[in-house]
Amino acid sequence: MAFRAACIAYAVTLLSCLPCRAATEELPASLSIDCGDGLTLELLLIKPGTFQMGSPENENGHLNNEALHTVTLTKPFYMGKHHVTQEQYKSLMGTNPSYTDGEKDPVNEVTWFDAVEFCTLLNDKAKGKLPAGMKIQLPTEAQWEYACRAGTQTRFYSGDADKDLDAIGWYSENSDLKTHPVGEKKANAFGLYDMHGNVWQWCQDAYVPHYEKLPAVDPFNAKGIARLLHGGSFLIKFPRGCRAAIRYGYTPADKGNVIGFRVAAASDVQKEEIAGKLKSDAAGNVVETKDGKETYELELSVELKKKAAELNGANVRVTGALEVRPGAEGKQRKIMVVGEIEKE
Repeated sequence: MAFRAACIAYAVTLLSCLPCRAATEELPASLSIDCGDGLTLELLLIKPGTFQMGSPENENGHLNNEALHTVTLTKPFYMGKHHVTQEQYKSLMGTNPSYTDGEKDPVNEVTWFDAVEFCTLLNDKAKGKLPAGMKIQLPTEAQWEYACRAGTQTRFYSGDADKDLDAIGWYSENSDLKTHPVGEKKANAFGLYDMHGNVWQWCQDAYVPHYEKLPAVDPFNAKGIARLLHGGSFLIKFPRGCRAAIRYGYTPADKGNVIGFRVAAASDVQKEEIAGKLKSDAAGNVVETKDGKETYELELSVELKKKAAELNGANVRVTGALEVRPGAEGKQRKIMVVGEIEKE
């Protein structure tokens, strides 16, 4: 009886995967998106599957926010073959904020908001060219690690030893302390380059220390301020800082010469969420908002404006989705805030 029950469970699991498998087989192996100025951005198809996310406690460099756990991704998605380069970023955004210099090098000195805006603008370019239901976005943390590992369970997709990093990633011992053109190191089994080192890569999720408590199927965390970085950088001294499992929460409005990103295209896009404090007047107009480094122009949805008015223009706390739009000026972003609002 137990054996029969196990067989039935297996059959149900297998059948549930058939639509995804069929859908994957119908998708093109790669996408090429026009960035402008004759430049394209290539994304590669990543098939769904199950993997071990995080690292075992005995892994060299293991941290306590990397608890090993099983994760299943049920839908195919696309991952950028490379980091977004400086020339790609400039062609779409009109500026190159990078500290290091090199058209083919990864763009750096970008905030999480900058990366999200790039994705928003690239979606405009990609209209009608993406598979139905897919949208350009930052990869989720689970998508990123799954794509990085490409079927491996070692510290790097090239192996477990420190020396194995040299062939696939730029870090302080081989980088001359600078970024390098994308694609010069060895790709992983999925055809992705520079998943280890060169520059850290933003993910869509908000950071949570115990991600093993998230759903085991298609996990995504939207609650919190800090956003996730993965992959390590050219300034990392020890290889353990470039492992597949390394994860770091960072303020989304901050940036650095070691921070860049790559894009993904995926279905069922999760809206980015954030909790923040906005000082509003009686009509619900935002009159003051600061993140410590840059000031963003925020606009409350009609529903939130009405609620703010009911609260008499008091300081309010807003928890909800953000829709990032290009601002009127270079570094300014306009953000539509929708969600919940309450008096502090």
